[in-house]
Amino acid sequence: MQETTSSTSSKCRSFRAAALLSLITAALVLFLPACDSAHLYIDPATGQRSGRLLYSRKCIGCHDVFAPASYNDAEWGRIMRDMAREAGLSGRDESLVLEYLLENN
Repeated sequence: MQETTSSTSSKCRSFRAAALLSLITAALVLFLPACDSAHLYIDPATGQRSGRLLYSRKCIGCHDVFAPASYNDAEWGRIMRDMAREAGLSGRDESLVLEYLLENN
């Protein structure tokens, strides 16, 4: 009987370890992609977040990206107020994108 108890205990430990590993794996799959994408917006030349990269990579996910010269300053201001919320941009990132667009239109 002692052998059966030991075998059951060993199976329980194995099951708990497998369950824990599954939970850790699921957490990594869900949360790492968000953390991993931060580097996509850093300009290698300056080491700073780039309005150009934010604009080109965030906006293209939903629609065509327009050249900065496509709109004037007032139009870009209105567009950015609406689209920054849709894209989930922080206030700082919204400012970086708008600054890029206004400097290049």
